[in-house]
Order: sequence, then structure tokens, then C-alpha cells
Amino acid sequence: MLRFIKGAAGTGKSTFIRREIAKLCAEDGANVILLVPEQFSFETEREYYEFLGAERAGRVKVLSFMRLCDDVFRQYGGMAGDYATDTAKILTMRLSLKECGDELRLYGKNAGKPDFVLSMLETVEELKNAGITPDMLTTEALRSEEGLLKDKLFDLGLIYGGYDAMLTQRFLDPSDTLNRAKAFIVEHHYFAGCTLYLDEFKSFTAVQKEILRTAFLQAHEVTVSLCLPEGEQEYGLFDGLKETEKGLKSLAFRVGCRLLPTVVLEKSMRFSSEALCHFAGEALKSNPLPFKGKNESVTCVGLLNEFDEVEYAAAQIWELVQKNSYRFEDIVVIGRDLDSYGHILEAAFDRYQIPYFFDRTESVDSMLLMRLVTHLLGCVVTNMSRKELLPMLKCGLLPITLTEIDDFERYLYVWNVDRDGFSREFTQNPMGFCDRPLKKKEQLRLKNAEKVRVLCADCVGSLRRVAEEEQSVSRALYEILQQLNVPQVILERISRFKEEQRLEEAENEKRVWDVLMEILDTLEGSLQGQAPNFREYKELFLLSAATYDLGHRPQTLDSVLVGSAERVRVQDKKAAILIGANDKVFPFVPSSGGLF
Repeated sequence: MLRFIKGAAGTGKSTFIRREIAKLCAEDGANVILLVPEQFSFETEREYYEFLGAERAGRVKVLSFMRLCDDVFRQYGGMAGDYATDTAKILTMRLSLKECGDELRLYGKNAGKPDFVLSMLETVEELKNAGITPDMLTTEALRSEEGLLKDKLFDLGLIYGGYDAMLTQRFLDPSDTLNRAKAFIVEHHYFAGCTLYLDEFKSFTAVQKEILRTAFLQAHEVTVSLCLPEGEQEYGLFDGLKETEKGLKSLAFRVGCRLLPTVVLEKSMRFSSEALCHFAGEALKSNPLPFKGKNESVTCVGLLNEFDEVEYAAAQIWELVQKNSYRFEDIVVIGRDLDSYGHILEAAFDRYQIPYFFDRTESVDSMLLMRLVTHLLGCVVTNMSRKELLPMLKCGLLPITLTEIDDFERYLYVWNVDRDGFSREFTQNPMGFCDRPLKKKEQLRLKNAEKVRVLCADCVGSLRRVAEEEQSVSRALYEILQQLNVPQVILERISRFKEEQRLEEAENEKRVWDVLMEILDTLEGSLQGQAPNFREYKELFLLSAATYDLGHRPQTLDSVLVGSAERVRVQDKKAAILIGANDKVFPFVPSSGGLF
């Protein structure tokens, strides 16, 4: 049986489900599963633990689709094997493109470009989520008429098939996890007799729908909540949710699953203010109705630019804290384009002395260690170009001082030294042409510049030599880092950060070292037996590093939460400040992308 719970945001759909589950869990032998999106699983599980208590909370499984797969594998097997990392996927796709290059009709000229590797990985991910196999693409290509679409389908089928075959020889693909779990669910009747609830979902992929199809056949009852106001006719705003409802009903009809009467919730339970409730219901409509009562909860302000917005937000936060006795943790700042607001927000909040937590991720390729390795590889590729050499020196991880780097850089620009010039000893006056002996200060500067030159030349020369001897760029990089004493420098930085109570920075330093070792290890295994190619290795290293992110955690409990509309959770907040609420930003207007 299938039942829908429908209602606008804040009408109590999750609360309705929670109360039903509480009644079911009051009995021994309850078989209840609650499926929520991955980003909601931890928060939802904590809520049920607090609401039901330890004993009854153990009778309900709060799962996301991926945690559902994990539960299935733990019960019936399927956990053995190594899952492919993002780096392994990139290398496999690069190899697949290289193997298929001569046979590609449309994408042959793009096969060697680094960005195309990532585009193809995204496309393959979408195809797998949609349940499309390489054979389906090839078959459709054979049926199609001659033209652009036929060539595109043929190339995608060829690349996708080669990539999948190569990857599954050594790894398990995380993208196939749902498909593998589905087979166990069907065979062992995982959902047999259970009561299944789905909450907070907006849509489902083709593979997820196949799992739900099995649930419709096996489960005692399936309940799906949708944030869809009953009778809503507003064009575009709820079209996606309407399609989701229509698709699930069609799926239930095809498998003979009976539809139960829909539960419609209309009364708002989230807002204590009538003005706020009215705003939430009307704000995104094309022709919103004005609020006729007294408004003390909603303020709309038009400002000239981002700087004025941030200044206003900071001032409002202090007013709420000082006049209304709010805590900083009661306030959330929400934006869509936080890349353009990030530095402005940080500067304003620091100036106003507002504690805040910026919920965002940072790519590891911006960290000092990764920049050091990137520019070291760049020095080998460009034969010690100044554009690669100077950034490498300024990473702060090499055994040289800032004064020595400064003297070295001055010498380069005075005598225009570049590339082959680094192979010769520095003997000229650091101040330029002078018809006199060097002064003591100039001798010291020349000595410093020569010391840095020797260090750079030795690094690049040793990297080339060891790579040739070991037939491995990864091993050569590791040995050079050891020779430069970089691991010890990293340990010293971690210890200093811990002493200064900069714990997050200390953790990030360790995390970046672990990521670097993981990338080197994966590249070593995938490129084994191939002659060292520094240019290709650098491209693969950069692609791999870009797939790793560093998260941040709050440094104090009482802090304003700043986050993007896609990531932030606003439960238990008393005040929300929305910045950058411009046309086509709220609501967001998606744009097409990818190879199609």
C-alpha cells in the first residue's frame, strides 16, 4: 500500500510521521524503516533518539539510500572489495579515453584535455543514476540516423563501456552500490512486512525508483511525504514535486500496489508569527497577496551592493543580540552565491566582533603542501620557469629563510635569469652593473641567492634522476620531500598550531598530508609500468587534488551560522537573514550543462 502526506513547508509532515512511528515502536517486534536524504540522516536520527528514547529508537532504522545499502550488505554480504576513490576514477577515465581515442567520432579532439576527463566522469555518473548502460547507448546509436546525435551516442557508449570494464577489474564503483544492493533486496525480501516512510525527498533517481518498486511489492505499507501544497497551481515552482508524485503513483499502479487516501496538512505549525507564515506562503508566487495584519517579523530591505548588505546584516545581528536577548547561535545567515560574499562577510563580522561559523568546504589544492608539490612538478615540466619556481619557494616548507628568498628573487629580476640560467652559478653583483668590488652586504645577498639556486637545481635534478631510476614519479616525489625534511616541517607546524589552540588548522595539516600520500599511492598503482611523463603526471595530480575537500567545524558553540541555501539546516533558529535575494537567485533558476 502507498500513501502520500502532502502539505506546504512547516505544516508538520515530519512531525506526523514521527508520531506514527512512535506508536509503531511502542510494540515489540516493530519493523519500521525511515528513509531520508543523506544530508538529513544524522540530524533525523538524533531527533528520533531524543523523541523516542534509547530503547524505542532502536526499533526504527533511520537510513539514507547509501546507509540502506550498507545495512543490506551487512546482512547479506557484499561489503568485501576496495571502493574506487575519485583519483582512481580519474585515472581510469583518462586511460579509457586514451584507449578509445582513435575510434571516437566526435570527441576525439577533446579526449586528451584534462577538463574533458571530469566532464565524462560527471556524464557517466548521471547515466548510472538514470539506469542507462553502455549497451543501451550503443544500441540506440545503431538505431539513430546519421548525424551528430548518432556520433555522440556511439562515443559515449564506447567511452562508458571501456571505463566501466577497466574500473571493475580492480575496484568496486560507488556509483553501482544501489544496483548491487537492489539485487540483494529482491533476493532476500529485505522490505518484507516492514512499514517504510520516506521524508524530505524531492525526487528520486532511476535506481532509487527501482528499489522503491521492490518496496511497493514487499513492504506492508509505504508512506511518502512531499512538500507540495494541496491544490497548488503556481506554474513552475512545484512542477518537480508534482512529477515525483505522478511517477510514484504510476510505479505503484504498474506493480499493483494499492493507493491509500492522501493525508493533507494545511495548518502551519512552524511559525508563531502570522506575518512570517504569510510571507513563507506567498513570497515565491508570481502574484503574492499582501499581508493585512500587523507585521513585526519580516523586513525586506533594498540595498545598493554586497557591502551594504553585509553591513546591514552585521548591524541587525547585534541589535537582535543586545535588544532582543538572542544568542548568536539563534541566528543564521543564508545566501546563494557565498563565493562573492564570503570575504566581505568575514571582514564585516570580524570588524563587528561577531562569532560565526562559515559552513563551506575548501579544496586541498590551495594548501601549502599541495602547492609545493604542484609547483615542483611544474618546475620539471617548464625546465625551472620563474613562474613555477618562485611560488614553490614561497610555500614556506623549504629549508630557506624569507631573506634568502628575497635576495634570490631580486637577483633574478636584476639579471633576468630564467630556465637554463639556473644551471649556472650566480656570480654577478645583486645590485646590477657596478665597476667596483662587491660590498659586504652585496656579498651576503649573492651568497643567499646562490644558496637558493643550488637548492632548486638539486631538487629538480634529483626528481628527474630518481624518477628515471625508479620508473616512478610518485616514488621520486616522496624521496624529494624526505630529503627536504618536509614531513618534519609539517609535524612542527601541527605542534605549533596545537599549542596556539588552532586545532582545526592542525587537523587540516595532517589531513592534507594523508591526502597527498593517498594521491601518490593511487597514481603509483595506476601508472605502474609506464615511462615517467611529468607533464601528464602533473595534469593527473591536479585533477586528483581538486576532488578532495577540507571541511570546517565551529570553533565555539555560540556563533552565527553562515551557509548556502543548498547546505544549511535552519532548525531551532530564531532569526534568519537572507542575503543576495535577487532575481533568478531565489528561487534558483537551474541551467543546463554537461555533454548533452
